[in-house]
Amino acid sequence: MRSLFPARTTARPGVGGTLRQTPEDFIVVEAPRAAPTGDGEYLSFLVRKRNKTTALVANMLARALGTRATNVAYAGRKDRNALTTQSFTVWVGEQCVQPPSRLGKDVEILRVERTDQPLHVGDLAGNRFIITIRDVEASRAEEAGAVLRSLQDRGAPYSFGAQRFGARSVNHLVGAAMARRDWEAALCALLGAEGAAGLRDFEARRAFAAGSAQDALAAWPRGASPERQVIAALAQGSTPKDALLAMAARHRFLFISALQAAVFNSALSARIAAGTWRTPVKGDIAVDLSQRFNQAGSSGGAAMPVGTADACPTGPMWGPDMPRASGAIDAAEVDVLLRLGVTVDNTLGLADIVEGGSIGVRRPLRMPVFDACAMGGEDKRGSFIRCEFTLPPGGFATIVLREVMGDSDACAPA
Repeated sequence: MRSLFPARTTARPGVGGTLRQTPEDFIVVEAPRAAPTGDGEYLSFLVRKRNKTTALVANMLARALGTRATNVAYAGRKDRNALTTQSFTVWVGEQCVQPPSRLGKDVEILRVERTDQPLHVGDLAGNRFIITIRDVEASRAEEAGAVLRSLQDRGAPYSFGAQRFGARSVNHLVGAAMARRDWEAALCALLGAEGAAGLRDFEARRAFAAGSAQDALAAWPRGASPERQVIAALAQGSTPKDALLAMAARHRFLFISALQAAVFNSALSARIAAGTWRTPVKGDIAVDLSQRFNQAGSSGGAAMPVGTADACPTGPMWGPDMPRASGAIDAAEVDVLLRLGVTVDNTLGLADIVEGGSIGVRRPLRMPVFDACAMGGEDKRGSFIRCEFTLPPGGFATIVLREVMGDSDACAPA
């Protein structure tokens, strides 16, 4: 699991501790990029959810409004084992709709307004995190604060966290097999029992491994999971290819994005080891972080602070639309891709698998960290350190916490 993540970039040993003893220990507040317009064919919901996935809440909204799940959109997935606040949009047309006031005891609707556009992935200014580290001496808060201040001054690795790779840490392997059109290998990675002990679908996976798609389907937990969609297609006699392509396009994109994330993390690991991840070198494609993230929200909802021009090297998110670096940088990025068994030619057909949209971008290697601080305290559960910081879109709090906590469970899947 640890090989999926770049090395820590601070020399401090870390304060240790554990995360997520309760959902309230991991608070996430989405900063919107724009406010609802007040009229239009969409309802904009501001929702606070506890211990629920974003996809589940989207389905709950669809059922409450009597519409299809495809009419519900959000800017990004939020952690499940957490207390998170985020926006959803639902297309309802011009009809008069009575929106729900609540979606069960753990999903509170804070605001409903009309708006004229749906949300798309990435339509947010950033996320504010308020995270409590347990099983740690409160007196070490100053050490945690020093790490956070260093990250605020110099940036953190813009690597992807464990959520991108799934509960069994194999999403990228599914994506790699799909990219090279090895449908049998993709099935084995997606439906296999390895690493599934303790999961709800473990017995179903064992049935699949024993060769019975029918028994696996009967045992698979209910719901719209991609695994259930695939096993249902297999049980009806579909080929491995057709079964995998029976997944919803958004699920196929999930596995392709996990492949991109794994390659990006590996490329970033090499740059951290070489000491070249903070500033561009020959062959790099660079971005100006002060321009790229000048709209991201701070804890008060205002614009994030913007410094002077801040050139940052980028890494590969492979796909047909990705601009390629040059020289030694490009060669190194191709090598990382090949180590996952995927060729450059394979990446040119990724858009066919996810059916539309632009696939392939450059991602900064360095992630800005804003408004960071730490404090120690004690409550009925014992002493703690509370860390607060804001990250731009696509930033994983677990990567920051790994720098603070050191060799800990910070990157364990939620």
